[in-house]
Amino acid sequence: MAINNSDVIEHILQKEKTLMAPKSIIDKAIRLHFFDPSTKLLNSVRSTLNRSTSKFSKTQRPQFLKFGKYYGLGSWFKDWPPNIEQLSYYILKANNYSPIHYTEITKRIEKFRDIKNVEPENMVEFLLLRGKRFVSFENGYYGLRGWKTHLSKPIEFCYSTPQKDWVVSQRFSEVFSTANNMVRIVTPYIDKSTFETFLGHIPTLVDIQILYQSKDKQLPSKIEKGLTSSFLSGWLNGRTVYTKEIDGLHSRFIIVDDLIAGISSADLQRSQQQQKYQYISICRDKKLVKKCIKYFEEIWGIATEDKLIERIKSIEGNKQ
Repeated sequence: MAINNSDVIEHILQKEKTLMAPKSIIDKAIRLHFFDPSTKLLNSVRSTLNRSTSKFSKTQRPQFLKFGKYYGLGSWFKDWPPNIEQLSYYILKANNYSPIHYTEITKRIEKFRDIKNVEPENMVEFLLLRGKRFVSFENGYYGLRGWKTHLSKPIEFCYSTPQKDWVVSQRFSEVFSTANNMVRIVTPYIDKSTFETFLGHIPTLVDIQILYQSKDKQLPSKIEKGLTSSFLSGWLNGRTVYTKEIDGLHSRFIIVDDLIAGISSADLQRSQQQQKYQYISICRDKKLVKKCIKYFEEIWGIATEDKLIERIKSIEGNKQ
C-alpha cells in the first residue's frame, strides 16, 4: 500500500512538536523508514506542502501552516483562527534568533487572521510586551525569551586534550546535525571517518560542498582502510555532495546554513581528533559568518572539481 505524503508529514510534525523545514521532515521520515532516499523525494514533499498551504483559509483550520521556510500543524492551535500571541511565537520561532519589528510581525499575523482593532500594530506590540514568551530588543524589535542569552554569546570555544579527546568531535557532530539546507566544509584531508563519523550527522537531503587538498599521497592507504568506491557510493546514495580540490590548502572550517561558522585546528578525520590537542571555535556573529562565506566562495571558485569516486576506482583498478 502506497504511503500518503500528507500522513507521513503530519506524523513527523506531531512527533517532533516543532517547526521543521522540508529537508528535515524528509530526513526524519527516512530514518523512520517511511521513505527510501531519492532525489525526487524533496520535490514530492514540497509539492504536498505547497498544495496544502496554497489552499489556506482564514476561516478553516488547515492541515499544515507555513512560517517562512518552516512548516507546522494547524492542530497545534486550540482555537481557529489562532490568537495573536500563538502566531507571534511561531513567526519568531521560524526566524532563527533574528528579532523582528512588531510592524512586520503584524503583517505576517494578518496572513493567518484578521486583527479587529483600529490600530492592529499597537495591539500586537501591547501583547508582545505583556507576553511571557517574548522579549523586547531595541527600537521596536522583538524576539523570544532566551534569545538575548544566545545572541550575547556569538562565539563559543571548545578544545580537546588527550584525556578528553571527544569534545571537538562531538561539537562538530552537534553543529552538523542542525543543518537544514547547506553545509560547506574546508578540510585539507579526508578519509572514511570524514563521512562515517562526521558528515553522517548531516541530514540526508542537506546539500554538502567539500573542499580539500589536491594530490593526497595517503589516498591509496586510506582506500585500504575503508575509503573504497563501494563504501562511498553507498554513503552518497540519496545525498547531494559536491567535491573540489585545491593545492596549498591549510584552512579548516565549516559553514552551516550560512548562519554558523566553525573554525578548527583539526581535519575532519577521526585519527586527527583522538589523543591530540585540538580546538573548534563556533561563531554565530553575522558579520564574521559573512566573511567566512566570502572566503569559502573565493577559494571554491578557483578550485578544481574532483570526481572522487572515479579517482578511487582508478587506484583500486591499478592494484588489481
